[in-house]
This record gives sequence, structure tokens and C-alpha cells, in this order.
Amino acid sequence: MTHILDIFRLESCGVLWLASATSLESALARAQKLAVGSPGDYLVLDPETGNKHLIKIGMEASADNRRTEAGTHE
Repeated sequence: MTHILDIFRLESCGVLWLASATSLESALARAQKLAVGSPGDYLVLDPETGNKHLIKIGMEASADNRRTEAGTHE
């Protein structure tokens, strides 16, 4: 079975599911490509483990402004 990660964009009214990926590296790359047309905050969620990776991508995005969170948070 393939391990799937979900990619969401954080919006004022909640989260919007955008895509899936099979690795964290491909999920981060996909979020960065999506942010070219729509900068903002993106969330990569591993539904099996509950690990969350928050990616803040603005107009001047770089790898330095990514933050990773592990575990489940309410």
C-alpha cells in the first residue's frame, strides 16, 4: 500500500485540500509550485501518523521560512 500525504492551503474559512503526494519531499515541492500562483500558508498532513508540516510561502519565499510540526495539535 502506498503511503499518501495530503496537501492543503490554509484559508480564512478553514483548509482547502489541493493534492496528494507519496513523499514529504514531493509534497513540499508541490506546495511550492502551487504557491507561485497563490502565496500563503500550506499544510502537509500525514493522516496515518498525524504529523503536520506547515509551509509559509510568501512573495519572497525561501526554504528558510518553512516550519515543521510533528504530532497532533488541536
